[in-house]
Amino acid sequence: MNQHDRASLNGRIIDRSECLVSIDEPAFQAAYSVYETMKYVDSRLIYVQDHIARLFRSAHGLDIVHPFEQDQIITYIRELLSHGNLTEASIRVTLTGGKEPRLYITTQPLLAYPETYYREGVKAITYRGERYLPQFKTGNLLLNHLSRSEAARRGAFEALLQNNEGFLLEGSRTNLFALKGDTLYTAPTEMVLEGVTRDHILLAARELSLAVEYELLAYETVIAGHYDGLFISSTSMGALPLCCLDDTPLPFVHQHTGKIHALIRSWEHDVLP
Repeated sequence: MNQHDRASLNGRIIDRSECLVSIDEPAFQAAYSVYETMKYVDSRLIYVQDHIARLFRSAHGLDIVHPFEQDQIITYIRELLSHGNLTEASIRVTLTGGKEPRLYITTQPLLAYPETYYREGVKAITYRGERYLPQFKTGNLLLNHLSRSEAARRGAFEALLQNNEGFLLEGSRTNLFALKGDTLYTAPTEMVLEGVTRDHILLAARELSLAVEYELLAYETVIAGHYDGLFISSTSMGALPLCCLDDTPLPFVHQHTGKIHALIRSWEHDVLP
């Protein structure tokens, strides 16, 4: 049996194939759910309490009433990991809304990216659209799917979401940052998903004596090369530089991005079991 063939439903270990939602449930019909993904590395859960706290904030934002407690969910996660004899994994916790809320926990192999991505950067495209209720991590992922599919079709790694005013907000699965001199720029918190990794990047910037400015990045300004460099972030990738946007090469300053990436990864290794 594959180590990732098992799942947890409300704390009960089941076959992954049993993680089903009825076609009549709001979780299916209205994508009425919230979720979190986190890493399990060297038999340690990385920032698990931060992730579950955000899961609860998202659930509260969508009026999802549920009976689960934070420590209870962490116990369920550990039981699933133990059942599969896993020492590393990517974990997804999904909480559905409705009359009978359900908590699904699944695992998959830990995502990793080639070192060349960090040395040379990755390509991105722009995609017109804004996530609904961006401050909450919901199961409404149609925009994410469409934008990532378009990025893949055009040979890019990520799609940056662009609003009707021409400003870049965030990626389909990432947060977005720009560097100029000793200042880090990112979108106002209320306009994007406030990610766990994003929070640590902001802490790392201040640790490295970088100023932080919360402002939207204008597409034309980015394309004109106004910034020294752009990078994206997520739980799995850390801080990953961009080398190209819509086939236009971008200035590439690896120094700050590399230092931020190294610092947030070092903090992960300091996390206690």
